[in-house]
Amino acid sequence: MELDNRLISGLHKLGIDKLTSIQQESIEPALSGRNIMGCSGTGTGKTFAYLLPTISANADNHTLYAVIIAPSKELCIQICSEINQLSNKSGIPVTAAALFGGVNTKRQLQTLKSKPNIVVGTYQRIYELIKERRISVHNVRTFIIDEADKLVNKDNIEGILELRKCFMRDIQVMLYSATINVSTQNTAALLADNFTKIFANDKITIPANIEHMYVVVERRDKIETVRKAIKALNTKHCIIFSNSRYDTEEITQKLEYHHYNAGCLNADCDKNTRRQLIDKFAAGKVDYLVCSDVAARGLDFKKLDCVINIGLPQNPVDYLHRCGRCGRDGNKAICMSIITENELSNIKACQKAFGINMLKKKLYQGRIVRG
Repeated sequence: MELDNRLISGLHKLGIDKLTSIQQESIEPALSGRNIMGCSGTGTGKTFAYLLPTISANADNHTLYAVIIAPSKELCIQICSEINQLSNKSGIPVTAAALFGGVNTKRQLQTLKSKPNIVVGTYQRIYELIKERRISVHNVRTFIIDEADKLVNKDNIEGILELRKCFMRDIQVMLYSATINVSTQNTAALLADNFTKIFANDKITIPANIEHMYVVVERRDKIETVRKAIKALNTKHCIIFSNSRYDTEEITQKLEYHHYNAGCLNADCDKNTRRQLIDKFAAGKVDYLVCSDVAARGLDFKKLDCVINIGLPQNPVDYLHRCGRCGRDGNKAICMSIITENELSNIKACQKAFGINMLKKKLYQGRIVRG
């Protein structure tokens, strides 16, 4: 079974001449209507892995045929953007609606009046709209869960099962994520049977084009070290991650005080502020995006060559998602972490998890030197 020729033409227009492993291996089982559990590293094109066969199988279907749930607003918007991109380049008419809480309800209801073919949103919001009879799902053929490792767990499964009951019993279920552990697999069995498991990488790897380094400082010097790191790295456009959303505001203020064009993205931002800031950063109108891990997933910025971490996350997988924001399409990039002595164990955990070498460095007279 093959993709619709219009989609193949659209991919060529996007500069994609070869599919990644997760994309290639997903086509036949997805087009056959099988349930899929797909796992592949950050940046390997998992969104296209499920969008391509879903759109291809429904190229002449004008009803609502797919529901996609994701854990964050940003990822929902990003998925819709990729659907629109595929539609525009292929000529296949596909419309999508992003649905999530915390926004103007009337505006979302207005988008539903256009009768989208695919709805993308948080499971809570989609379930709410189904129960209010704002969405009719009796023709939905495919139910997709993106970032399954964040959703298919004990905290969310009850709500997702309630949403699952709204669909036909034999609906196709597809789960995709950069990491899928045994617990996720066991919980997924509550959603569907007989998953075709596609693990494109037996071991999670970080692209070799990303260089990893760290500097050890006193806790009180972390924020000042960020400014020194920006100068030493000579980066004009980067994401700066902090473990605490409260620190993001202080870091942004200090960068702005020193005349850096910085913006702060954390859970306290309302939807419009977040969207405007993301758009400005993508357009180069904001040079430094300071954010908490709420933005680590789902954001896709081309030609980003640097990520700076102020502290390391406790879970190595979050480091994977952080550094995965840079070095897209094989471009060389640097991920620098500014840590204290107490965080050295986190360095070792990341090195062990991903088989990477994180080099110890020092900042000396405006340069990066061996630590």
